[in-house]
Amino acid sequence: MEFENVLNRLGKFGSFQKRVCVMLFFAGIPNAFPNIMFTYTQYQPKFHCAVPPAFGNVSKNSTEYEQLLNLTVPWESDGLGGMRRSECEMFDMASFNQTNSSLSWEPKKIPCTNGWEYENMDTVTSEFDLVCKGSWKPPFVITLYMIGMALAAFSGILSDKFGRRPVFLFFTFGQFLMTGVTGFSWNFESYAISTLVVGFFGLVNYVVSYVFATEMMGVKRQLMVGMLCCIAYSVGYTMSPILGYFFPSWRWYLRSNAILGLFYLPLLWFFPESLRWLMVSGREKEAKQLLKYIADTNGKSIDVDDIYNKFHIALEEAKRSKGALMAKKHIDMKKESNYLHLLKNPTMRLRCAVLCLSWFVTSLVYFAISLNPSQLSGDRLMNIFLSGIVELPSFVVSFILPDKIGRIRTLFFFLVTSGSCCVISPFLRADYPIVTTVLVLTGKCAITGVFNVVYLLASEISPTLVRTTSLGVASVCARIGGITMPYLMFVGENDQIRYVPFVVMGSLALVTAVFNILFMPETAGVPMPNTINEAVENKRIFGINICRKFEDTEPEEEEKLQLA
Repeated sequence: MEFENVLNRLGKFGSFQKRVCVMLFFAGIPNAFPNIMFTYTQYQPKFHCAVPPAFGNVSKNSTEYEQLLNLTVPWESDGLGGMRRSECEMFDMASFNQTNSSLSWEPKKIPCTNGWEYENMDTVTSEFDLVCKGSWKPPFVITLYMIGMALAAFSGILSDKFGRRPVFLFFTFGQFLMTGVTGFSWNFESYAISTLVVGFFGLVNYVVSYVFATEMMGVKRQLMVGMLCCIAYSVGYTMSPILGYFFPSWRWYLRSNAILGLFYLPLLWFFPESLRWLMVSGREKEAKQLLKYIADTNGKSIDVDDIYNKFHIALEEAKRSKGALMAKKHIDMKKESNYLHLLKNPTMRLRCAVLCLSWFVTSLVYFAISLNPSQLSGDRLMNIFLSGIVELPSFVVSFILPDKIGRIRTLFFFLVTSGSCCVISPFLRADYPIVTTVLVLTGKCAITGVFNVVYLLASEISPTLVRTTSLGVASVCARIGGITMPYLMFVGENDQIRYVPFVVMGSLALVTAVFNILFMPETAGVPMPNTINEAVENKRIFGINICRKFEDTEPEEEEKLQLA
């Protein structure tokens, strides 16, 4: 509330804040490119075993070439009711009886010995032969990327110590640079290592920009600006097929991402530091300069020294009051700030477990749908575009519903919708491809909404002194979900059990929905807890009565400002 008073005097949403919103929006667009680059670099084109090199002079468009394929490469089921040339097996030429006609051929099958022929060579998969015995490598690369994101989950330490601006700019341009470097990979190993680094840079940029956005706005607009960062990500998602269309080669697609970084060079001059961070960190000179600049931009006349001094006086008084309150209630600050102490409480332990499961499942389902557009029917680039565009309505719905019907019921609705779509879709793929596409995209829309709600829920159920730690633990669980995803999808490459990944994901989403409605408290209209006891006292759990109503106990925003 101390900083809220500062913003009131500077102008809550003046010209300066509007400029910041515009910069953050455009800066957030490229954040999607690393996350979905695998749909362009690692998609698997059609392929089959190559014919023996002794017949290499035969034209691929000739009748003789088709006859050679019939003699050397068997047909197999594609798992969708059709037939295709075998991808990983060929006939053993040594078993061919030279004295008889081709009708006496003995169809003994062996692994491909002459490499593979691909529909196109514009992907990492075809260039480095990441198929058949090497098919474990694409999931492994995605795992490395997710590990990079997991390591970046601790990036808050950097921005807290060095400031939002330098960390944001360093990782923004680092993301552009490393994406371009990945486009120059000379073998699989260099590609895999570069991808790990890209994963680390990409998440830091997104997290810091989100924190910066909420710090520079008043209470009423924090959720709106946070949603703006998410919308920017989805806009980048929907724009990526344009790059994929003009740069079909995986190398040039990644290099074009890096070239886009040139358009963001003005950020080096115009992107400001967080005023809240400057004032809390005691950077007096820089804070006063930024205070004056914001006031001038917003057309406000202020006494910079008076605002800065009053802020720190109020801040110190708030700290003393908080310490006195804790002492009065006999609360051990050291224990309250220990996450392990939080887990000793059985109620909070159960809630944290359900929260972590929610993050794990949400990340698993989201990335499984996002990075596997081949699961949909039709054009690959169009599927990627549709997968991005369906995220936009989810932001609007997840912005409105949590305040209308509550966090838990919104979460339950999204999880049930996404889970049901995932469970049903694989069984309709062969006969009703369009229906399958609609179901998967609906599931993608719903799981995106879950992401928005679990962020809010993680903050509101956790006590103040471990709130950041709780978010960090939940984020790590999300990364574990992302690491698990490629191997779950890898199981589905077996045509006989193609349906397993989506059934598993859908079932997990449905179970998570039930756990949330049974064990997680509704936090809408409730003050955020300062202590473990306050968190436990929230027993507003729906259980099997999903229509139950609870009374609000949180004051309106105007009352909060008056109390401050």
